[in-house]
Amino acid sequence: MSEAMLARDLVPPQYRALPMLRLFLPFFDANGRAQRWSSFLVNGTELTGSISWFEVWDRYADELGASASPPEPSRGHVDPLTAQAVNEALHQLGPTTVLHCLRWAGYAPYTSSGLLTRRLKEDYDPFDLSVGKFIQSSRDDRVPEFAQDDAGRFAWGTFLYPDSVIIAADVDVYRHLVNDVRLDTVSIVHARDILPVSSGD
Repeated sequence: MSEAMLARDLVPPQYRALPMLRLFLPFFDANGRAQRWSSFLVNGTELTGSISWFEVWDRYADELGASASPPEPSRGHVDPLTAQAVNEALHQLGPTTVLHCLRWAGYAPYTSSGLLTRRLKEDYDPFDLSVGKFIQSSRDDRVPEFAQDDAGRFAWGTFLYPDSVIIAADVDVYRHLVNDVRLDTVSIVHARDILPVSSGD
């Protein structure tokens, strides 16, 4: 089980001077359709750097008297629209940019060396992906828990089975992400915002 922690601590120290945001991964209804966090906001509720899905759902259910079960958490899966939006933003890093990724060893198929990296009390398999292959929309493929470039322009971190991720990025990539209407994002206040335990954990 992951423990809530400062959002900034999910990216390496050398990236923490960059602008940061929280990207909320969509949920899925019983038919597999993606549902944005923002579609469940009621009565003045806003997305924040520290809000949990349970807060959003409880307020939604209380306001509407909803008796239905909540949608399925992302658990690291994304829909085609989210994948496209993130990939478009990352292409500003350059089409040949390679991201050094970590995927939890419990479901990581990508490893050639068998070497594991320890982070947040878990073992992760290291592997590299080009920016064009970083985010896939397949229901059989999860986003990496951690990723970073070599140039100090982009880093990504989250917990196991995530419902959101923390991104540190240079201004161009950051602005692209926060201004994209296809994505639910909020800016991170470095010294305050805590990433809560994910709803999929």
